[in-house]
Amino acid sequence: MNKENTLTVLYDHTREFMRRHWDQTILKTKQPQWEGPWKFEGPLPVGDKQGCYAVEKDSQIIYIGSGVSRGGGIYEGYGIGARIDHIIVWDKSVSRTIMTRLYKPRPKWEGISGIYTIGFDMEFAYLALSFEAYLISRMIPERNTVRTSSTSNP
Repeated sequence: MNKENTLTVLYDHTREFMRRHWDQTILKTKQPQWEGPWKFEGPLPVGDKQGCYAVEKDSQIIYIGSGVSRGGGIYEGYGIGARIDHIIVWDKSVSRTIMTRLYKPRPKWEGISGIYTIGFDMEFAYLALSFEAYLISRMIPERNTVRTSSTSNP
């Protein structure tokens, strides 16, 4: 585990990835930006898009994941929102509207303090997998057990 996996480090690696792979003049759209922290209440930021997410605990990024499912019907493109359910669960003990619904970490994720998300438009969602691999290889978060080939050589 890298002991300095702060949000600042995540943002630094994001800037470098985007510098290398996101040419706004060619793509004709702004690069995606991190949203959050989401504190387990209401809708997940950009949960309706495909992209990546970073889990924070004790001011450290401990896990990076991607959600790139294309979904279907009214959930088309909901990659992040569909994927995040392995980390959080709807707290049904508290009655709230969907906009104020409360969630809680699953037991394996107890103690996490927030989740950051970054969503890609469907046209560029394929980049989310590369972005996830890039971040894992640079940051080596403690909860990511699958490593990329470049993990040992950032």
